[in-house]
Amino acid sequence: MWFGQVVSVSGDAIFDVALLWLVLTTTGSVFLVGITQAVIYLPTVIVAPIAGVYVDRFNRQIAMVVSNVVQGAVVATISFLYVIDELPFGVLLVLIFALYSFSRFFYAATRATIPRLVEDRGNLTAANSLFSLTASFNQFASYAFGGLIVALVGVVLPITYDSVTFFFAALMFMFIPKHLGEVSRDTGLNALPPKGSFGADLREGLRYFVSSRLLIELAILAAVVNFALGGAFALLAPYARFWVSGNASTYGFILAAYSLGLFSGAYFVGKLRSVREYVGRLQFVGVFAMGALLVLLGLSIEQLVSVTLFFIFGFVLSVLNVPLQALYQAKIPQEVFGRVITVIVALLSVAQPLSAVISGDAATVFSIGDLFVAFGFIALSASAMGYLAFRELRTARY
Repeated sequence: MWFGQVVSVSGDAIFDVALLWLVLTTTGSVFLVGITQAVIYLPTVIVAPIAGVYVDRFNRQIAMVVSNVVQGAVVATISFLYVIDELPFGVLLVLIFALYSFSRFFYAATRATIPRLVEDRGNLTAANSLFSLTASFNQFASYAFGGLIVALVGVVLPITYDSVTFFFAALMFMFIPKHLGEVSRDTGLNALPPKGSFGADLREGLRYFVSSRLLIELAILAAVVNFALGGAFALLAPYARFWVSGNASTYGFILAAYSLGLFSGAYFVGKLRSVREYVGRLQFVGVFAMGALLVLLGLSIEQLVSVTLFFIFGFVLSVLNVPLQALYQAKIPQEVFGRVITVIVALLSVAQPLSAVISGDAATVFSIGDLFVAFGFIALSASAMGYLAFRELRTARY
């Protein structure tokens, strides 16, 4: 599972650079970049809960294989249609939606499988850190390389490479023993998957979520923060080109610095077993720090300064997310994990498509720097008010 993901992430990172740069350079529209980013976010809200029910009903190993095969086919289609000059913007959006929809099945399946492989809860942070660490370092190298490749040879080669990595990852996941993908209601490998209709299973995930004050508090805080982050990241390619006067390689280096920060943060937090004792308070400190960094990014017009700030941003985000994943895995029962975690992710992400569209439209009136500053103040306010209001989250531990 680890090796397949390492290969796949390298392709995803290069594809990320190529995709939004393709939209920006072919359309010249910051608004359409925002629309594209909104479509990327949308499956997390719409498809994720459905994917969660699926991976709680069927074998998760099979879900990992199939989702990668389909994603590889979709990316190959994007590359082919672009080469023959038959890729209108509307068709591209449909293919992007399909691509990121199937990625939600993969996300749910992998997150639900990791706890099956880790017997000691105290090692959940280390296990999640391993996946985050390698993915982030991989992204660091691939974003930097991808930016250079796009600048030198265009987008076809990077997109084609991504399709190949999906097929390779699917091959790797086929070697995972199938019994590790089975869903059980206890620690036995022969327990039966949950019964009931598809709709009943989806409602069960929603019921578990609304019964947990901790999860509700997390969702409220994260929805506001993700509104800010979604809007800022939707403007990242235009930020690189217009605000700091760069090109595709600048965009790649910004993403690479961000990923190196994720890598460093995952390594740092993976060494801190004591983080489980203050994971709740850590969320508020980290959100406050990210808000401050967004303000500074909006004020900076120097490429080197911005690259450095994105490194710090990635570090902070990783220090937040790795223990948070472990908190979810420790608190949510295995038999409902897939549907509950995808409901959480959907609710956390519901504001991102909206913020991507708003930011793309607002960039026609306000400067990109002004929007980064505004999103930063939203995160700062959410941190301060959340700390005062959310007692369960403030005292959370696992």
